[in-house]
Amino acid sequence: MIQFEHLSFLNNSGTGILLETFRGNTGAVSFGYTRYPGFLKQPRISISDCVFIGNRAEGTKGLQTSERAVGQGVFTGRGGAVGLFIGESSHSPILNMSDCLVFENYARLFGGGIYMNINSYGTQILFTFTRVRIIRNTISNRIQTGGGGVLVAFLSASDAYVPPHTVAFSGCTFDSNVGESGGGIYVFTSFVGI
Repeated sequence: MIQFEHLSFLNNSGTGILLETFRGNTGAVSFGYTRYPGFLKQPRISISDCVFIGNRAEGTKGLQTSERAVGQGVFTGRGGAVGLFIGESSHSPILNMSDCLVFENYARLFGGGIYMNINSYGTQILFTFTRVRIIRNTISNRIQTGGGGVLVAFLSASDAYVPPHTVAFSGCTFDSNVGESGGGIYVFTSFVGI
C-alpha cells in the first residue's frame, strides 16, 4: 500500500515529454503502475489530509501547442496535482482520497486537478473521493476535451471482460474549475470493438 497523509505539495512542476502512455509528467504526484511478474496484483493508494496548491503539469517542451503534441501521439501535461496511470493487466486497483484540498493547479492537456488513466482490460476499478475540495483548477488545451477539475479515462479492448467499475464522490466540492469538457469532472470511456 502507498499511503500519503498530512502532506503539502506546493508549486511543483512536471515539464518533461514522455512518450509512454502510462507514465506522467504530473505537477505534484504521479502514480504509475503496470503489473509485472512478482509485483503486487492489487495496487492500493491512500491519500488523506493532503494539500495540493499551485502545481503545474506543463509538458510539450519543443512543441508549440498541446494540439500539436496530441497530433503526434504525445500526451503530456496531465494531472496538475495528481496523476494516476494504471496499465493493462493490473488487478483491481484501489484509490482512496479523503479530506484533501486540490486548489489552483494547472495541466496543459488533461485533468487540471486530478487525472486518472486506466487501461481496464479485465480489471475492476474502485476509486473513492470523500470530502475532497477541488477548486479553481484549469487546463489550456483547445481540443474539446480535458476536465478542469478531474478527468477519468477508462480504456478497454474488444471482447475483454470488464467487471463493474466504481468511481465514487461523496461530500466533495467542485468550484470554479475550467476545462473544455467537464469543468468539474469529465469521464471518458472507450471500449474498442463493442
